Amino acid sequence: MEVEFTSTKNDWDSFQTYQEQHLLSKVKPPYVNGWKTWIVIGIIMWLLAHNYQYIHFGTALFVVCLLAAPLYLYFAYQNRLKKLLYELSVDEFVGDIKFSITEKAISVERSENTACFQWSAVKNIVRSDGLIIVFLSANTAFIFPESKIDDADNLYTHILECNKLLKVS
Repeated sequence: MEVEFTSTKNDWDSFQTYQEQHLLSKVKPPYVNGWKTWIVIGIIMWLLAHNYQYIHFGTALFVVCLLAAPLYLYFAYQNRLKKLLYELSVDEFVGDIKFSITEKAISVERSENTACFQWSAVKNIVRSDGLIIVFLSANTAFIFPESKIDDADNLYTHILECNKLLKVS
């Protein structure tokens, strides 16, 4: 089966939105899981502060910084991951693309470049938000915008069948 279309910046934006919604929700920094501990520490500090008449301003400032640090680190980590996702150039994605999908491999042709990947290289196949995404790794994928494909349902089932054939044999 051959599929040919011209990808645009809107297709790239759709893929980036998918990446943000699905991958960033799965990737959490290790200190996020201990949020209950930070709440308990905060309650204990609040109780201690409430029981004393006078608390030194420096101590209160230190406690506030200690409690705010994980929140700051969490958002900084998420922002860093988003920047990593956007490092790829949009220019590399936009343009005419031709895919050939056979039982043995999936190949892609762009301007002067051609690449061929066996189905064993495929990690996951997803259909979401008007896209059919064939993942080769966590952030490398073939993207098929359903709006630019005549029979997206047929393409999706063909990709799934080709992938299953190789995995079974």
